[in-house]
Amino acid sequence: MFKVFYDDGTTYTGDPFNAPVLGALIVVEDDKDHGRRIISMCDYFCWDDRGDGLHWWGVDFIGMIDYLTRPGVKRILIGRIVANTLWNEIYQKAMTDCDFHPKTAWSPGNHGRVN
Repeated sequence: MFKVFYDDGTTYTGDPFNAPVLGALIVVEDDKDHGRRIISMCDYFCWDDRGDGLHWWGVDFIGMIDYLTRPGVKRILIGRIVANTLWNEIYQKAMTDCDFHPKTAWSPGNHGRVN
């Protein structure tokens, strides 16, 4: 399960191929090891399987180009820069969203980009 949080305050859950493309700020996913996985501060979000099932991955421009050159069906969401106050407000909603288990740990080597 995942939920995308957008710059206009809306959220999306459902088929990733129907998710609105523009204005994505944060994606929250279920995570068996840490309760919830928060993907944030990304230029682009790619729906991809990197060996452990389909997930959203945050990438920069070169990462998106790399993703697009590989075979298969693709889905990309485009991030947006917003004021810190808005971003912090939406991040708090993502951290406390009751549709996901509470966050129990941070990934090793985490620097706040993918939690």
